[in-house]
Amino acid sequence: EELDVSEEAIVSVVKRSDVSLDAPVGDDGDTAMVELFAGNLDDPETLLLGSEEDELVRKALADVMGNLSDREQEIMQMRLLSPEPKTLQELADEFDVSRERVRQIESRIKGKVKAALAAGDEPDRVLPPGD
Repeated sequence: EELDVSEEAIVSVVKRSDVSLDAPVGDDGDTAMVELFAGNLDDPETLLLGSEEDELVRKALADVMGNLSDREQEIMQMRLLSPEPKTLQELADEFDVSRERVRQIESRIKGKVKAALAAGDEPDRVLPPGD
C-alpha cells in the first residue's frame, strides 16, 4: 500500500522470479527467507510458557539472593551472573580465602539456586541462611 502497488502486480513478479525460499538473506547469510515467515514463529502458548519460566527463574534468583550472605551475593554476582566472570583465584585474593573455599561457596550457592527452582513458589522454605 505504501508503494501504491497492487497485490496482483506483486504476485506476478514473485511468480516470475527465480528466488528460492531457501536462499540466504541478511548480512550474515545464515537465515533462509522461509524462516522469516510468520508460520515459523513459536505459537503463543509456547511463547507464554517461555516467559512464565523466565519469570520463575527470576523470582527464584531474587529469593536466593535475599537468603545469601553479603559475601555469597558478591561471589554470585562476580562469578555466576557476570558476563565476564572472575576466576576462583581473583575472588580468593579479594576475599582473602583459598580458591577451594570460593569453590565451596560457589557450589553452595548453586545448590541453593537449584533448590529454589525445584521448590517453585516456596523457595524460602528450603533455603538455609547464608554464612
